Amino acid sequence: MTRLLIVDDEKNARDGLAAALKGSYSVVTAASGTEAIALLANENPKIDLVLTDLRMAGKTGLDVVAFCRGLMPSPPCILMTAYGDIATAVRAMKQGAADFLPKPLDLDVVEASLRRAADGRGEVALQATHGEDFEQIVWKSPAMEKLMATVRLVAAADSTVLLSGETGVGKELLAREIHRLSPRRGGPFIAVNGAAIPHDMVESALFGHERGAFTDAHRQHRGYFERACGGTLLLDEVSELPLDTQVKLLRVLETRTFERLGGQQPVRTDLRLVAAANVPLEERVRTGQFRSDLYYRLCIVPLTVPPLRERTEDIVPLLKHFLKRWQNPPTIGAEALAVLKKYQWPGNVRELRNFCESMAVLRSGMTISPNDLDGRFYISTSQSTEPIAVAPNGCDIGQIRRAIEEAGGNRARAAKILGIGRSTLYRRMKDGC
Repeated sequence: MTRLLIVDDEKNARDGLAAALKGSYSVVTAASGTEAIALLANENPKIDLVLTDLRMAGKTGLDVVAFCRGLMPSPPCILMTAYGDIATAVRAMKQGAADFLPKPLDLDVVEASLRRAADGRGEVALQATHGEDFEQIVWKSPAMEKLMATVRLVAAADSTVLLSGETGVGKELLAREIHRLSPRRGGPFIAVNGAAIPHDMVESALFGHERGAFTDAHRQHRGYFERACGGTLLLDEVSELPLDTQVKLLRVLETRTFERLGGQQPVRTDLRLVAAANVPLEERVRTGQFRSDLYYRLCIVPLTVPPLRERTEDIVPLLKHFLKRWQNPPTIGAEALAVLKKYQWPGNVRELRNFCESMAVLRSGMTISPNDLDGRFYISTSQSTEPIAVAPNGCDIGQIRRAIEEAGGNRARAAKILGIGRSTLYRRMKDGC
């Protein structure tokens, strides 16, 4: 059985964790960092995993991590603390910590973290509630590992979070994960897209209205800020909010109160706001499209989700994850996989997910081959610098020659690369290409 060392100078916390985990691990405990280092130096058989508090008198959790790095083999270390901050988390990860968990601890999160550490920090998948369904955040890259360590930290606090990143990177899924890991997880999670609400309805949608506030207001309406009370509100595409609404949003963040449209009585709300934007808000501030005071109020905890092209290690785990959702899922041949790994994925994870769905439905066999891939995958990976010559008849001579070369002389595959039919390819070649 895996041997787990639990290090905490609080006896109740130490004993409680030991009792909860003893069914899955052979548990050893230490009441200080100094005692833990002595155990690690002398214990036989060796310790496989370490779960240690950060702040302790004498030797700290970081000292324990540093000592473990010098052991052969080095047991993975997970830090836990009630005093966590982003700077400490980054420092801990740089020093070799496998994970960083904020107190109060969620036992499910602890067990998931221990399993990942025991598996060698391979492909990672965390469940996040998604209505009645669930999604999974899947990653393997160092960039996402660092981001998720920060997500687990900020989830325990109640600070406003600003998620930035391109369309399709998974900002809503991260917001749901922040909610799931937070003390507010028993409350509602409400996601609203600021760009999807007509400008003349934004105030009513966010803050509600009283009966008779405007034509067709036949009854009182509770807005998103009221309905999300006790939970988390994700305000996506916050950059698209009208300036007058931005003023009211700033007031809500500062006072935690608002009035429904047409009302005079203040309504108090208790929620955690996660704002998201797929454009740089700093640029919107410079051009006067976004209020600087609201930007600084939202940007208390800024998190940037990297695009898929900057974390290519995640492509293969994501492909496997999305394909296995289907009955009799296809496998990916080596040649097709090489092309998919070079592709830039401008639509990010959303585009990759949609590709997997199309392959599950439309592939020609049980193995995805280069013939199943459309032209976008080849055009984006082409390294040729040969200029494209356009013939008078509209035939792109250079492009057709390049496609045939990329397809290894296979004209049927070249036609697929170009997104045209074989007969069209043959006709254009006959016309002088």
